[in-house]
Amino acid sequence: MYFIFYSQCYFLFTFLLKQAKEPEQLRKLFIGGLSFETTEESLRAHFEQWGSLTDCVVMRDPNSKRSRGFGFVTYSSVTEVDEAMKARPHKVDGRVVEPKRAVSREDSNKPGAHLTVKKIFVGGIKEDTEEHHIREYFEKYGKIDCIDIMEERSTGKKRGFCFVSFDDHDTVDKIVAQKFHTINFHNCEVRKALSKQEMNAISSGRGGYGGGGPGYGNQGGGFGGSGDGGYGGNRGGKNFILSKLNVPLTLWRYCFKFELPFQDMEGVEITTTLEIMEDSSQTMGQ
Repeated sequence: MYFIFYSQCYFLFTFLLKQAKEPEQLRKLFIGGLSFETTEESLRAHFEQWGSLTDCVVMRDPNSKRSRGFGFVTYSSVTEVDEAMKARPHKVDGRVVEPKRAVSREDSNKPGAHLTVKKIFVGGIKEDTEEHHIREYFEKYGKIDCIDIMEERSTGKKRGFCFVSFDDHDTVDKIVAQKFHTINFHNCEVRKALSKQEMNAISSGRGGYGGGGPGYGNQGGGFGGSGDGGYGGNRGGKNFILSKLNVPLTLWRYCFKFELPFQDMEGVEITTTLEIMEDSSQTMGQ
């Protein structure tokens, strides 16, 4: 009995550890251009071809319940996200859709966060960092077109930053989403490289979440609002027990073969594996 229980706990712990190494934000895709007829079921059926989904949602107007024309799917691993992006273009319910790596709420207001670009700015480049260091680091993300290390014209001294261009905008989105980068043992700042025209468009108010230009939710509604209207608001996906840990209900049932008394409660926050085990042990002892 105890052997089975602890082996199931170990299985759950390894699952949670994997998710801790791969945060949900890195496993989530924004799906734009959805048909208004597309449902969670048809969206899930399509994207499950490339991996196991832990969440799938079509964003709807909180009043009319009509689709806003976009949604999100979350995979169980970053590798599955990569496979789905390699399979572009995607067609759901007879309509070509636009999958992009989701931008976190904290990054959504940064300049150009939702723009599609193939070039990144890399700051914090030190004097001992050469082109081969930069190439070796970034080529693991995707094919590099060119690397431009900026130098002083008169002295040839490095100015401390460079630009790296790729053949696919998804490579840029993946790199920027990861946030922390260390090149040649030095921490570097990485963000999307924007042209003057793109910067002017941003300053004039075009684009972004809920805007009139490119961006998430340009058919009405925002991202991350409160209540049922925003993804990541007060109400989470129906197939999760614990919003903090993102443990699918089916996985919990597989591990423990019983219903937890708080499985349908909202706002439950168990943040450590120890607390999970204690609650599970108490439930089994009842």
